[in-house]
Amino acid sequence: MTARLAPWVTFTRLPYAGGAVLVDGSTLTAAECTETDAEFLTALLAGSRPRPRPAQRVLVADLVSRAWLIDVEEQ
Repeated sequence: MTARLAPWVTFTRLPYAGGAVLVDGSTLTAAECTETDAEFLTALLAGSRPRPRPAQRVLVADLVSRAWLIDVEEQ
């Protein structure tokens, strides 16, 4: 899968706490990610094809269903 963030979503790594936060700018809804998931999303958004663990497949499916993440291959 190749993906990108929706234009209204911001992805911010948390350098001291670890992990990351995604924020939907249109609704101000936030979602937190663990360090492992943040590393996976960083690689995915950079264009590489990281091998997802089962929990990361669920995370990506959830982000796509909420329109926070856009599957570029489906376009």
